[in-house]
Amino acid sequence: MDQTQPRINIKRVNITPTSRSCAEWLTRIMILLICMPCTTLFAQVEPTQLLAISRTSGQRATSFEVQIESGNHLLEVDSLIFSNPKITAEIKTTDPRPFSADRVAQYGSFTVTIPETVRAGRYEVRAKGRNGLSNPRAFLVTDLLNEVATSISHDPNSASSLKLNTFLNADATAANIDYYEVELQEASTLEVHIVAQRLDSRMIPACKVLDSEGHQIANCRGADGVDAGWRSPQPLPAGRYRLAIHDFIYRGGSEYHYQVVASTSTPRSLEFESQPTDGQLPYVWTPQSTTIVPSAFPSSKNDATVNREPSVKSVALPYSGTHAFSLDQPLQIFEFEATKGQPIAIEVTADRWGSPSDGRVVIQRVEKQEAASEKLHDVTNLDDSQNLSDGAMNLVSKDPAGVFNAPESGRYRVSVRDLDMGNLLGNQKPFSLRIGAPEPSFDLLAYRPFPHSDLKQSQPTGSRLFRGGTEIIRLIAIRKDGWSGPIRVRVEDLPEGVSAPEVLIAPNQSLAQIALTAADDAPRSLSPIRITAQSEDGSIQREANPAVIQWGKGAGRDFIQSRRISSLWISVSDQDQLPLTTTFGDGNIIEVKKGDSTKAPIKLTRLDGGKAACVIRAKHFPAGVKVADLTIPAENDDGELEIKTEENVIPGTYSLWLQVETKIKYQPNPESVTRAQAYRDQLQGLLDAPDQKENSEAIQAAISNADKTLEAAKNASKEKEVTVFLPTNTATLRVIEP
Repeated sequence: MDQTQPRINIKRVNITPTSRSCAEWLTRIMILLICMPCTTLFAQVEPTQLLAISRTSGQRATSFEVQIESGNHLLEVDSLIFSNPKITAEIKTTDPRPFSADRVAQYGSFTVTIPETVRAGRYEVRAKGRNGLSNPRAFLVTDLLNEVATSISHDPNSASSLKLNTFLNADATAANIDYYEVELQEASTLEVHIVAQRLDSRMIPACKVLDSEGHQIANCRGADGVDAGWRSPQPLPAGRYRLAIHDFIYRGGSEYHYQVVASTSTPRSLEFESQPTDGQLPYVWTPQSTTIVPSAFPSSKNDATVNREPSVKSVALPYSGTHAFSLDQPLQIFEFEATKGQPIAIEVTADRWGSPSDGRVVIQRVEKQEAASEKLHDVTNLDDSQNLSDGAMNLVSKDPAGVFNAPESGRYRVSVRDLDMGNLLGNQKPFSLRIGAPEPSFDLLAYRPFPHSDLKQSQPTGSRLFRGGTEIIRLIAIRKDGWSGPIRVRVEDLPEGVSAPEVLIAPNQSLAQIALTAADDAPRSLSPIRITAQSEDGSIQREANPAVIQWGKGAGRDFIQSRRISSLWISVSDQDQLPLTTTFGDGNIIEVKKGDSTKAPIKLTRLDGGKAACVIRAKHFPAGVKVADLTIPAENDDGELEIKTEENVIPGTYSLWLQVETKIKYQPNPESVTRAQAYRDQLQGLLDAPDQKENSEAIQAAISNADKTLEAAKNASKEKEVTVFLPTNTATLRVIEP
C-alpha cells in the first residue's frame, strides 16, 4: 500500500473552495487510521502471492509495461501467466554484468502484448516465480483506448483531464478525492463507469458528477462486490463536467486500483460474456453463482418485464421466465394449476446474478367462492435457499428455492417479493422464476484453501507443490431440489508425477477434500487441472466450478472475500523437497461399527529439516465421528489415531484427511547462491588468466561487486525454521451398523 500521506482536500457543499467541514476532515482521518490495510505475514512456506499489479487493463493490439506492485513471497517472479494464452508477457532485462554475455532479468517487470485477435472482456493473470504460481487477479482487455494515470489532481478547480471513451488506470488516493474533467463537444448522454470490484480491487467506488459551476448533478457509489456507474437520464448540454472519485471509506494505494471511463454509450469491454470462452471470466463471479446457468443472465439487451401493478399472471407448468423488481413494484404474482400430491419446485434467481435484491416466496392455494372473493390458504413460504460454508468460502444466497407437494388439486398462487427496498445500487432488479417438476441434481465448487489451522486467517493463495508434498483442493457440494446421494470426485489432466485418489462426498456431507500428491521424483510442471464429479449411478455428471479467496480480512472489511475463477492450476517444484510427509492409514478401508471406536496408524517420513514434533488434527469429519488431536513427539515417527463414532452417526463411507502442524527447516533459494558463486568463479578465472592482465582492474571491481552479491545471496538463503500446516493423504472410513 502507498504509505505517503497526500494533502487532504476537504469536501465542499457545492465543491467550491469557499466552505470546509472540520468534522468531516476528522471523520476521514479516523476512518483512514481504522481501515488502513494490514497484511499479516505468516511463518509459512507459501506460494507466490499476487495482490496488485501496476495496471489492470490494456487495449487490444497494443504492448505496454506491467510491474508487480504488491504481494508476498515475490521471489524471482519471472513470468505472468494469462488465462488466455494469446496474451503474452516478456520479462524485461538490463544490460549484462561485466564480462558476461547474458542479460539480467528484471524480476517482476514485464512487457505485455495483447493481440488484436483477443476479444474484449475480463481475463485473469497469475505471477510465477521461485515460490510457485500465485493466485489469479482479474485483467480487463478493452476495445477502447487504455491509459495509465501519470498524475491525479486532488483540487476540484484544476481537475485532471479525462478523454472520452478512454479507460484510465489509477489507484484511489488515501484520505482524498481524485478529480477528473471530461468535455462534451455537443449535447450527449453521458455514462460514467468506475471499474474496481469487477477487477479484484479492494476499493468501494464512490463518484459525484458535477457541472462546470461545481454543482452536483449525480451521486453514485458501489458496495462490496458492486461497482459504481451512472447514466444521464437525458442528454446533457455541451460543456465541461467534473468527476469526484474516491474509495467510500477513503482508503488508498495499489490494492485500491480502479478504472474510470466516461463515454456516450456503454463500452463493449464492460459487456462481459455470460458464456465465457478462451479464458474469459463469467459475467457473475460470486461463488454462489455456481448454481445458476450462466447463459440465463438477463443482460442489458434482454427485456426483464416489470408489472407496474401487482396483477396476477397465469402460467402453465413447467414455467420459466425473466422479470424484474422495481422500487415502485417489489411484488410479482403468478398462478398455476396443480393436482393433489404433485411435487412442485420453485426457484428464484436474482442474488446469484448479482442483483441487489432479497427475494421471498409465499405459496397459497386459491379457493374459488361463488358469491365472494377468492379465499387464499397458506401452503408454505420459501426464503434464503443456500447457506453453505467451510469458514472461509461462503456460498450464501438470498434467492428463495424449495419443493412442496400440492395438498389439493386446484389453483395455486406464487407471490414473489423483494424485501430489499433500496435503489442506490439500481432500480431495475432482474430475477428469473422457475416453477415445475423437481430436477434433483448437484453442483460443485472447488478451491485451494489457505494452509492454516484457523480459517479466519485465510488469504489468497496459489500453488507450490514440493516433491513429496501434498496440496488440498476443497470441495463444496450444493444439492438441489431434494437430491441426496453420494458424489464421486476425481481430478483430470494431472501432470506427470502427481496423483490424486478419487474421493467420496457422503449423502450427509457438503464438504470434502481431494489431495494432490507429488512423487519424490516429480518433474517440474505448470498446468491447469479439471475436477469432475458424478452421482453413484453416473446419471448426473458435473465439472466443478473453480473459485479463489480474493482478499482476507482487513482494510475495514471483517469478512473473507472470494470469487469464481477461470481454472485451477498446479505448480510442481523440482527444486524443493518436503522434509516431512505423513501417511494416514495403511491404504485399506478403516472400518468401525456405529457407536464403537477404532484406531488408524499414522506414519511420518522425516528428512533433514523435518524432525520437530507434530500436532495432528482432524478436519471436516462427518457429524458423529470424533477424533482428538494427536501429538507425535520429535523422537517418534509413528502414532495411532483413535476414531470414535457416536450413536447419531449415519452409517456409510466417508473420505477423511488430517492436518499436521509442525516446524520445518529449509533454505529459501540455494540456487541463487550457486549462480552467484559461479559468476564469482568465472571472474576469478579471468583474473588468473595471463591474457587478461590489461583488464585486471576492471575484473577486480567486478569481483568486489560479485562478492557483495554472493554475500547477500548467502544471507537470504540461510536456513529458516517456519511453522507449516501440511495435509495428509485421504483415507476412507466405513461406518457400519453394529
